Amino acid sequence: MPNAGSSLCASAVCDIQCDAGWFDCDNTQANGCEESTAQLETDNANCGTCGNDCSALPNVGTTNCANNLCVIDSCQAGFYDCDGLAATGCAADLQIDAANCGTCNNNCALLANAQRSRFHLFFCFLRSWVR
Repeated sequence: MPNAGSSLCASAVCDIQCDAGWFDCDNTQANGCEESTAQLETDNANCGTCGNDCSALPNVGTTNCANNLCVIDSCQAGFYDCDGLAATGCAADLQIDAANCGTCNNNCALLANAQRSRFHLFFCFLRSWVR
């Protein structure tokens, strides 16, 4: 098996031990340890570690893996990466998110002199205000 230092048989199942710097990310014994540390730095399906799939982040359109970190290139229509954290994906829906009302970081709750506000189709509406 490629890049496998040793293999064991336990309960009629082969268990491979990968050479240093190699990983069995697909859990397919036949191809051994197919991913190297260098490959994990840029592999979108195994970004930085086996199974860390950048394309599986919430509401992302396209992603890539750079230096072991997921990078969001684009979001699905209607969603935005307002917090800049790849781990949360494109979590903001600007049509219904009162903390990101019509644009990122436009928080309806922070309107001047507002006690209560609501959000509808990209606009914040006051329900009551301080007199």
